[in-house]
Parts: sequence; structure tokens; C-alpha cells
Amino acid sequence: LIGKGTETEPFLIRNLKELKFFRDHVNAGKTKYNAEGVHVALAANIDMATEDWSNNIGDDCNYTFDGIFNGSYNGVQYTLSNLNSTETAQKADGYICTGLFGAIAGNAVVKNFTIENVTINTGNFTGNNVAAVVGFAYSSKGSVENVNVIGNININAKDVTGVGAIVGYDYYGDLTVKNCKVAGNDGSVITGAAYVGGVIGYASTDMTAEGN
Repeated sequence: LIGKGTETEPFLIRNLKELKFFRDHVNAGKTKYNAEGVHVALAANIDMATEDWSNNIGDDCNYTFDGIFNGSYNGVQYTLSNLNSTETAQKADGYICTGLFGAIAGNAVVKNFTIENVTINTGNFTGNNVAAVVGFAYSSKGSVENVNVIGNININAKDVTGVGAIVGYDYYGDLTVKNCKVAGNDGSVITGAAYVGGVIGYASTDMTAEGN
């Protein structure tokens, strides 16, 4: 990815190929793309319709995203459309951890973009942590800010605990979720086994939620 990973020169994601490259390097663990404090930015609208996103950014608790992901670049806020994820196997750590970001941790920040149209199916798998944006916030002290999930929203996780549109499960960190919006078309549905919400599924006692 072009860029330096700084606030003024973030690593830029300009197409689906680069989004997958970023994901794969986060999931490799301990790379420069998932380090705390690294800045990554969307620099274009991206249609994800051709990709099954069951391999998420931060695919389990061992390989979390800890940096700053900004969906706005040069004053333009971008959209990821047609996020699809069909789980075919439980993750190695026993969780589901499904979303654009499967798991975040540390001081991770995810902000300033829209997901338009999302379909997630977890089949008969049990576990935790499903959402369009962040499945699992793992003892995170960061934030999810100014993120929209709109359009056709179909999150089918009938045997999963902790299911939402923005955050599925916050595990006893100090996460802040603010100024996020969920607006589904007629027929949209979010289904889970327990702790299910339109915005957040499970919120620990230390979570801050405001302006959503």
C-alpha cells in the first residue's frame, strides 16, 4: 500500500485488491499494518460484492487490528458496498468474530465511512461476536465513530451471542461507540441467539455509547 502509515500520510486503500492485501497482512500478525498507532485510510468507494468476507480484518483474537482506520481521505468520506460473509468453519480460537473487522483491540479506532448493503450468514455455528462493522472489541480502549450501516441489512447469526450492526460484542474494555447510524430497508433483519441489538449486541459495563 502506498503511504507511510502516519496521520498525514496514511496507508491508502483504493480498491478491493488493496483492501484484501491489508486484511491478509493484519491476519498474518505483528505486521506494520495492524500495529497500534498506524494510520490506514480509504481513498475510494469499493464494491465488495465479488468477495466472500468470511476471512475478516482481524480474523480472531490472536490477530486483531490495533491501529486507526479512517474511511475519510482528503475531506471525502467513502462507502464500502455489498459486504457478504458466509461462515463455513468456526475460527481457530472457537469464536466467530465476523464483520468488516472480525476483532479489534488496544486503542484501535474505526471511523468515518458507510457500509451499504450487508449479508452475513453463520449457518449452524455457535459462538460470539458478529456485526457488519466490528464483530469483537477485545478489551479495547478505542472507538468506533461516525460509521453508517444502511440499505439491505441481513445479519443471520441465529446461534451466535453478541450480534449487532455496528459492534457485536464488547469484552470488558473501555470502548466508545458514537455518532453511528443504522438504517435498514424494509425486510432488513438482525438475528442472534442472545445479546442482539440494532447498533450494539453486548456492551460491557465500561462501554460508552452516545449520539447513535
